[in-house]
Amino acid sequence: MALSDVMAGYQAKVASHLQIRQEVADAEARLARIRARAEDARPAWPEDFARPFGEWVRSELGYGCVEVSPLLGLASRVRVTVYPADLSDSADGLGGGCMDPRVVDITLEPGVARGPEEGFGIVDFSREARSYPPNSVGRMNGLQYDSIAITPEMGIGDVLAIAGRPELAPLAAPGLSR
Repeated sequence: MALSDVMAGYQAKVASHLQIRQEVADAEARLARIRARAEDARPAWPEDFARPFGEWVRSELGYGCVEVSPLLGLASRVRVTVYPADLSDSADGLGGGCMDPRVVDITLEPGVARGPEEGFGIVDFSREARSYPPNSVGRMNGLQYDSIAITPEMGIGDVLAIAGRPELAPLAAPGLSR
């Protein structure tokens, strides 16, 4: 065996190694592009669930508009506020009518178990499910209240009852829900 054969064998192994490193770099670049696409496709639940949910409540009640808050607190809750049509056009803006008894406030929370998958829930402020000391992080974030899972079978009456507004159920458009 000649020295040139030894050097050629080594150069072939180096070339093979460099080819494998290039394949790894290409695969990592493809993986980064796939991860970026997955991140872009990830739903942002306040806009992709809470807003359409609020629009459904608005349409069921024949109301004027929906306001969705940014994420609130440790539980990443979102408040959906639905205003009657006469308040949504008021000159002083939506904030001026928030004390109107017809306004519906619903607080939604992600991650509420609904069978095998995680879903969304409506925070039930009617009773405290657990106790937290005053001024504690749990109490300040409203974690003493349970959420009731939202199911496809729910009608507007169910949603309004959980939200503490069952008296508004007769306003629902006839024939649209139970």
